[in-house]
Amino acid sequence: MHRKILAIGMFCLILGSILFSGICLAKDLQFGYVLHVPVPFTSYIQRGAEDAGRDYGVKVQVVCPPKYDPQAAIALFEGFVTKRVDGIVVIPQPGDVWVVPINKAIDTGIPVLAANVECAKSKRIVWVGQDEYNSGRILALSLIHI
Repeated sequence: MHRKILAIGMFCLILGSILFSGICLAKDLQFGYVLHVPVPFTSYIQRGAEDAGRDYGVKVQVVCPPKYDPQAAIALFEGFVTKRVDGIVVIPQPGDVWVVPINKAIDTGIPVLAANVECAKSKRIVWVGQDEYNSGRILALSLIHI
């Protein structure tokens, strides 16, 4: 239950960021969401994104390669760019191979947001996630002081 709430909350934050980036609300909005691997964690994200799309009256298409394959995920992402969706959310794993595809989408006028995995060298509008390295350090230091 908590994961579903987190997934819906994350998507609402991302959707809100796209809506406030200047997209006209008068047309039917279509968003793409590219997941990186089909595992239980991403199935919660998918359900949350789809539920939020229904709640907000926008079309959200969530796609994912059948197994972890960054090039296949990039091809799915590029399909959204070709369709000229109104915005794309992506889990850019690994971040370095996503810089060029994300920048191309941004350059065509499609807002792109990164989720979970940072892609700081790209032009992505926002990253929603956690700094895993520093969270690991903080948690380890917290254990030391217990």
